[in-house]
This record gives sequence, structure tokens and C-alpha cells, in this order.
Amino acid sequence: ACLRFRARSLVGMGARAEVLVYLWTHEWAHGRLIAERAAYNQAVVADYLSALAEARLADHRPDGRRTLYRLTGALRSAAGDTPPMYVDWVRAWPALTALLAALDPGDVTDDAIWLRVARVLVEQAAGLGTEGLDVHVPDLAGWARSGSEPLVEVVEAVVTAVQGLAG
Repeated sequence: ACLRFRARSLVGMGARAEVLVYLWTHEWAHGRLIAERAAYNQAVVADYLSALAEARLADHRPDGRRTLYRLTGALRSAAGDTPPMYVDWVRAWPALTALLAALDPGDVTDDAIWLRVARVLVEQAAGLGTEGLDVHVPDLAGWARSGSEPLVEVVEAVVTAVQGLAG
């Protein structure tokens, strides 16, 4: 999160900041991938990458039909010695908020809450998986006998992984 703030203070909010964050966290990247992960228009991302290369702030090299870019010099080292992890909040955030909503007790039983959690984990597995938060929802057959322990373990694993992403 702080890396995004650093990028925004340097170039303002928007696609340029997301391009810098992505390039700070990856050795080489191409515009379509950055645009897809950051949820910005591909043309805007491509224009900024070209401008960085023109200003000699980024190296570029062909890779088949696409062009790969990486930051150079002082701009590259602005992220620190160890590149931080890129977090794809565009995909992960909706999954995390859905999980939090499922955990809201409201006026339902504990069993109903855990069934909601299981449904959300299945529905949001792809969003969680984008950041390595791979979840496996255990078989819920025999729910009354096994209780909520298997789901508690899955939720705890997701919480631990998110804490790692947040730094």
C-alpha cells in the first residue's frame, strides 16, 4: 500500500502510478498485462510506458509480438533494495469484502454463518487466487458431525495471507 502512495506522490493518482508500482515489483512487464492487472485502459498504459522509455527511465526489449519494459537507474531503486510484492487489489478486494460480510453474525445461527462463508469462499476463489490466496473449501457432507473447524482453518489461512500482503 505504501508503495502505491509513493508512486502517487511522484506522478499523481491514476494509470501512471499503477504502471510504476507494477514495474517496481516485477523485473520485466508488458503493457497489456499491466493494464489488465491495474484495471486501466491499455492505450493509456502503453503511452506511459513509451514515454518512460523515450525519457530513458525504462529499458525496453521485444518479446515476440509484445514489448517488455523495466525501470532503470534511480527510478528503479526508488522502491528500495528488495522489490515489494504487487497486490492485485482490483481482484482481491471484492473477495475479501464478501468474506467479511459472510462472517457478519446478523440474526442467524453459527451454522448458517459458516455455510455462508463456505459459499463465499467457493464463489470468490478466483479473486483470492490472484494473489496466491488459494483456498480449498472442504467437503461439507456430514456438516453436523464435523462442525465448522475445517472452514475456520481456511478463513484463518486467508487472514494470515492477507496480513502478509499488507506488510
